[in-house]
Amino acid sequence: MSGEKLWAALGDVRDEYVTEAVEYQKKRRTWVRWAALAACLCLVAGGVLVWRWSRPEGGGAGVPGGGVEAPGGVDVPGGVDVPGDNMLPEGVDPGIASVAQFPATEDIRDVADAEFIDLALDDLGELGTHLPDRLPGGFFLNRADLYHTTMKDGTEYNMLRGSYALEDHLFPTPDGSMEYGESLCVMVYDHRPRVEGREIYTRETLTDYLAGQTETRLLVTFSSGDVYLNIWSDRLTPAQLIDLIDAIP
Repeated sequence: MSGEKLWAALGDVRDEYVTEAVEYQKKRRTWVRWAALAACLCLVAGGVLVWRWSRPEGGGAGVPGGGVEAPGGVDVPGGVDVPGDNMLPEGVDPGIASVAQFPATEDIRDVADAEFIDLALDDLGELGTHLPDRLPGGFFLNRADLYHTTMKDGTEYNMLRGSYALEDHLFPTPDGSMEYGESLCVMVYDHRPRVEGREIYTRETLTDYLAGQTETRLLVTFSSGDVYLNIWSDRLTPAQLIDLIDAIP
């Protein structure tokens, strides 16, 4: 299949499934410029999923790098406003765009390279020191990935994504094996992330906000020292989430 036909086919897939495809592919230790596209192509060919790039209200490109929040608390990062749907700026590698992490002050056309790296759970680097040092009962760190982006001027941006699972939350995969589902996600940024339509809290204001919540499906972003954290969970109560945040050094 030609590149043009591949991209046209992917243009009909719903936004949230790009994240799912990336999540499946990133379990492999590799450089993955085309991993997200290849995973999506398999889903399209099987007739299972229908997805399209959509433009969020209020501006911002509805493409990877467009600042659109995907399920699981993933902020598809940064980007530029481009005319029309189903488009990336000319010359932008769609594989790089799908994993690039950078603040809203940067332009996706200025990204030189981007990758995600599957990390060993006992070697998470400096950003790993900002993950919680205690967890609610039954939770464990299932995997961790570093998203590393290099701009054309040499500036580097990083995001560590920690995926947490429950010991009893297993589900079957297409190959017949069983894998843990993600019930908690903690992302640590060394830069201010792009957040659409939500507040970025401090620790103090976030605690006040959570104290007034009743839902168990929450997505919050806050600053902590010189880093920013994005936390999503579909299992923790607001009180448990407050305890989790207190466990972040």
